Amino acid sequence: MNALGHIDRKKMMWGGGIILILVALLVYLGGSDAPPPALSELSASPLESVLGRELLGTLERLKSTTLDVSVFEDVVFKSLQDFGVDIAPQPVGRRNPFAPFEGTAAAASAPAGIKKTPASPPTALPSAPDEADEEEFEDFSF
Repeated sequence: MNALGHIDRKKMMWGGGIILILVALLVYLGGSDAPPPALSELSASPLESVLGRELLGTLERLKSTTLDVSVFEDVVFKSLQDFGVDIAPQPVGRRNPFAPFEGTAAAASAPAGIKKTPASPPTALPSAPDEADEEEFEDFSF
């Protein structure tokens, strides 16, 4: 005898789905009662604290450093000459180097955004070494 025979299968599936969702929510939201750790808590190892102190000490020494600018007023410094070479201005390239050239057949027949490049002829393979070259290397053994 079936005790749940009057409840159709579809209702049982919906009820089971809702129960699973509720259990999942309780597990997810219920979690532990311990408060999350504060952001100010840091577990620093002794090595990290030593390195931090060294860094702070170096920064303090850097702040207290003063530069002697009287060197720039010295006669010897002022007598130095610049032997730099002036570089002539060079022409600037195209704004979009991948855009097709205007006025070419490839640019006119190519669809928008596609650049057609002409096929280059295959390059010749290097020729086999001459017998004279082979004779040069007979003395060497590998």
